[in-house]
Parts: sequence; C-alpha cells; structure tokens
Amino acid sequence: MNLASFDIFDTVLIRKCGKPGNIFHLLAHRLYPKQEGKREDFIIQRMKAEGIATQELKKHDLRLSDIYSTTIWNSFPEYSPAQLIDAEKETESENLIANPAVKSIIEKCRAEGKTVCFISDMYLDSEFLAQILKREGCLVGNEKVYVSCEEGARKSTGALYDKVRAHLNPTHWEHYGDHPVGDVKRAREKGIIATPIN
Repeated sequence: MNLASFDIFDTVLIRKCGKPGNIFHLLAHRLYPKQEGKREDFIIQRMKAEGIATQELKKHDLRLSDIYSTTIWNSFPEYSPAQLIDAEKETESENLIANPAVKSIIEKCRAEGKTVCFISDMYLDSEFLAQILKREGCLVGNEKVYVSCEEGARKSTGALYDKVRAHLNPTHWEHYGDHPVGDVKRAREKGIIATPIN
C-alpha cells in the first residue's frame, strides 16, 4: 500500500476563529450570552480543564468526555456534562473549514492511487472529525481517521504512527502536517517521508 497521511488541525482543517483557545471564548458566549462573569469563569476553567483531567484521571490521551468529567464543572450547574460536550462540538463544527491548499494535495494523492488517512493528537472522537472532513470534501468513502484519544497513542511520541502502520501495513508512506515534532521529527524517526505544512 502506498499511503498518504494527513494531520487534521491546522493542516487539513483550520479554524475561522484563529487560535484553538478562541473556541473556548465562543463557547462561553454560546452558553452565557448575557452573563459576562460566568463567561469569564467558564473560559478560565476550560483552559485549565485538560490539565486537571490529566492529573485526576492519570491519563494523557483524553477524550472530550474526560475533560468534562471533573469536579470543576460543578460551578456551572446550568448545564450537564453532555450538554457542554454537545455545545463544544457545535462550536468547533461551525468554525472548522478546509485548508484549500492541503485539500488539493489530498486530491492529488488520491489521483495518484495513494490510500489516504487522517491522524490527530486530539480529544475529539474520530466519528465527529470524519463528519467534518466529509462535509468539507476532504474525506471520501471509508478513509480512516486515527485519533490519539481512541488509540491510546500519540504522534508526539511516535506511537500513533506505529498503530497506523500495524493496521494498514504501508509499503511506502508519506505524511503531511504542521507540527515540527509530532508531524515531522517523529514521522521521520519512523521512516516516514514527512512534508511540513505551513
């Protein structure tokens, strides 16, 4: 198999709102449109939430449900964890769009007969990400999405590449991504041809 893999965030998909943390500001406005104090409290807690969940749950490959499982959310009793998860996903969905330059690379790889897959160190689940990628015309058919929170392995350590290799067994592999360590250095350490995306 001739494989072309693509990082998702800031490579295939970009956010209309800019930096990832801006999602939390938009989410806070969605939840508390008329309560500035609550918005500010929510943003602060959401910024801390991944670190707190990592400490409390003793795990690094967090799912979004893990992030919203900690006691810090007791300060926001107006919403259940499920409602907060749905609101964050809706906010992400509204802000994610395809990077046209990378989309054209994906289409070129397919035209050359390469198998395409998508890889991300992320707390959002593969089903949700696949829906966005399909909506934006980046994923077709049954192309795979591999996410650290489901695989228990990360690109940043190189372990997620090992998981993908074991599953797809490529004879030739090229990877495209924006992160100098996770997408370039670790990929090259695994014998993958890595192309940095600015």
